[in-house]
Amino acid sequence: MATFYQFATRLRRLGVRVVRITTTRDRQSLVASRLVFHRSVALPEMHAEDTLRAELANENVIDVQFAETLKDLVTAGLPSLSPRVSRMVQRRIEVMDKEYAGVMISAAGVATPPRALFSEMEARAFVALHGFPVVIKDRTGYGGINVTIVERSEELDAAAAPYRGLERAYLEKYIEGDKVNFGAVLGPDGVLQGLCYQTHDWVRPLGPSSLIEVYEDPVLFEAGRKAVEAVGVPGLVNVNFMRDAEGGLWAIDLNARVFGGVATFLACGVDLAAGYLVALGIRPTTTATSTIKFIQTKVFPASLAELVERGKIGPLVRNIAKESIPYWKWLGPRYMLSEVLATLGAVSNARRR
Repeated sequence: MATFYQFATRLRRLGVRVVRITTTRDRQSLVASRLVFHRSVALPEMHAEDTLRAELANENVIDVQFAETLKDLVTAGLPSLSPRVSRMVQRRIEVMDKEYAGVMISAAGVATPPRALFSEMEARAFVALHGFPVVIKDRTGYGGINVTIVERSEELDAAAAPYRGLERAYLEKYIEGDKVNFGAVLGPDGVLQGLCYQTHDWVRPLGPSSLIEVYEDPVLFEAGRKAVEAVGVPGLVNVNFMRDAEGGLWAIDLNARVFGGVATFLACGVDLAAGYLVALGIRPTTTATSTIKFIQTKVFPASLAELVERGKIGPLVRNIAKESIPYWKWLGPRYMLSEVLATLGAVSNARRR
């Protein structure tokens, strides 16, 4: 959630109207939304699609950013968008299919792990060809949700059983190595901004990290550039790679939407929100230019996750005061207040458990 809030806040500070349309009815979340967005709308449980179409029709929409879990709902709203925006969002929805995105990336000459849909191949037949470990993934997912790594034969049947014969999930050979990332803004003529980075200090085994290292890597940059240009979705795109023991790069995931750390990258001199507006034709090209500083920096608020889980107010307050300082400058007091509300709510929930 912080990723979308930070991105919206940055866009608002750049003079863009930002509206949140959500399926959540949590009061604290809706209060925080009012601090960040110009307008926040909670869709009703009944007739959500009709309400979404009406809300989109009442706004001058230049893009729709959303998590993968909402792709079916967003698809229903496409008729309310202009033809140009509808085509762009439709393409984003298409490449949220991880298996399809992998096919596109492979066709561009970037290595991807062997994979097969459950509807096309039994798990044991796949393992016979490619060996262990293997990964079981939903074709549409995010944040490591519904991702299972299977390392031994005795675990395979139980892990694969819920997906047997289904098209919505697939098998992929797990690549041992270091996870590295390429984040970019894609414009009409190619990559406008590109960053090579590595994440550290995982909040949960397959979730977001609390530390980002931005560094120079021409080989990773070129592989990332090919991948994002192959999928062809204007705006923000992130590709995750595994670098194996021989130094080979394997593209394992692509996200054609705002990605984690988008505000944190301001620390290295890159304003991805400004670049995004250039990609959409809203700002002149010069606003996307920058000199990248290669740094290692903490990601706020992910860096507070351990303290939140422990429910320790004193250390949490001290760390918020210390680690949020640059974010006051980049995102302003309204965002910071929204984050404080969200953090306090998370602490309260942790104490109840």
